[in-house]
Parts: sequence; C-alpha cells; structure tokens
Amino acid sequence: MTYFHFIFYRSEVKFNFSLELNFSDKDNDISKHKLGYYYSENNITKEICSETGTNFNNEYVRHPLTFILEAADDIAYATADLEDALKKELFTLDQFVSYYDNEIKKIDKNPHKKYSESLLKELNNIRGKEEKNVENDFKSFQKWIGYAKNWLMFVVSYSFSKSYKEIMNGSLKKDLFYDTNHEFTIQILKGAMKKFVFNDIEILKLELAAKKIIEAFLNDFIYAVRYWEEEDADKYMSKADKKYINIIPQNLRDEYIKTKPENKSERLYKKFMMVTDFISGMTDSYAKNLYQELYGIK
Repeated sequence: MTYFHFIFYRSEVKFNFSLELNFSDKDNDISKHKLGYYYSENNITKEICSETGTNFNNEYVRHPLTFILEAADDIAYATADLEDALKKELFTLDQFVSYYDNEIKKIDKNPHKKYSESLLKELNNIRGKEEKNVENDFKSFQKWIGYAKNWLMFVVSYSFSKSYKEIMNGSLKKDLFYDTNHEFTIQILKGAMKKFVFNDIEILKLELAAKKIIEAFLNDFIYAVRYWEEEDADKYMSKADKKYINIIPQNLRDEYIKTKPENKSERLYKKFMMVTDFISGMTDSYAKNLYQELYGIK
C-alpha cells in the first residue's frame, strides 16, 4: 500500500459504520474507532451485510474474519515493520529495550504484565550471547521478533476460540488481544513504532510533503468539478477547470455520467467522490510527478 493509498484508506471491511455516525478511539466498541463506509456506499453495504449475514436487526456487525484480519495487521505492524525500522537504523536496540522496560513499569498490578516482562527477558537473553554491535543487535532483534510474533499469533488464536460465540453473534466489541497474556505486549510494540518511526524527521517530511500534494489536488480538482456536467457549465467553468477535468481518468468520468443522480446535491457529492477516488488511486510517484507538472516545479 502506498502512502497515498494509506491516506485515503477506506476501512469498510473492518469498520462497518456509516461516516455519519460519531466515532471515537476511546469508545468501548472497537468498530467505532475509525470511520467506515461513505454515504455513497449505503446500498452496497446493505447488500454485502445481507449476503454475509452481518446484518442483525438492521444493525451492521463485524464479519468474524475481520477480527483475524485486524489482528494480523497489528502483528505485522508491530513486528515486521518494527524490525525493518531497526534495520534502517531509525532507533537502536538499546533505545528499544529502554523504552520497553519503561512502558512495563507504567503498568499497574495485572496478571498479564509478567508475560510482557518475560518477553523482554528473552530479548536480553538472546542479546547476551552475542557481542554488542549494530549487526549482532539486528540479528538478536530479528530472532526475538520471530519469538514474539509466535506468542502474539498464539494469543490471537486462543482469543478467537474463546470468544467464538460472541464473535458469531456480533456481540464482541473488543479486539482479539483484549484480556490476553500479551495485551500489553502489542500495545508496547505499537507504541515503539509511534515513538521511533512516525516521529523520525524523514518520515515527518514525507508526511508533510504528501499532505501538501493532497491538499493542492483536492482544492483544485474539487473546485473544477463543481459545475461539470451541469446546464450552466459553460457559464461558470474556466478553461483551467476544463483542463483539470480532462486529467481525471475517463473511466471515472464515465462512471459518474452513467450513474448521474437527479438531485443536484447528490450530483455534487458524487463528483467530489470521483475526485477522491482519483487521488486515492494514485501511486506515490504519479502523484509527485503530477504535482510537479501542474504547479510548474518541473
């Protein structure tokens, strides 16, 4: 997934609530932690939920497989991505050990705390057998990550089996790490990604550059499509607006024309969605090159 796909990533599969509802990452129901489907996808969402049996009394619930999908995403993010970040020297193993140890100390008395502590001890044991240098540290971390990943997959498998009834009737509101031996471990590893990777200056530069490009595209293309395919288009559209329209792929324009609503507000909404579909489908290199071409940078 490119950075641009990430920015516009739609999580209908994992979070099946309408954009119109209130969301909070503090909500007890994990499915409300992120935005789900768009208004334009109401009908297809109804059809999907009906076919997959995830419509319970006119309330959409998460498909059982999405719990596994989410857990797999979290494990990959917290292990493989973290391993890759160490390889790129975005942090040192000493920094990681210090961070992990400090996070464990913040945990109040909880029977699951000892399992996260045992993982740190295992890392120190693996590392203790080798001379400390960058190469050996990475080998030690790589070995330990594999060990930690196995435990994370084990608790997810156990949790799914334990919560099977609640998952199948749509009543489970937590993720599969909740109240398992390694619920703190996954939190610590994901926290390490935020601390060492997301705050890296090169990553921040990339994010800010992408934000600038996306904002520029949204501003100009959204402005250009306002009167496109309307009766008064020639009166209100500038030559520049028409050129922006021609840059949007023909298949997206054809799709809009084919499903053009009668209601003016809905037409405007669908045109805006066409623009976001166009931008979200860009690769990083295409977006960068198009931005440079449109704004005279090259």
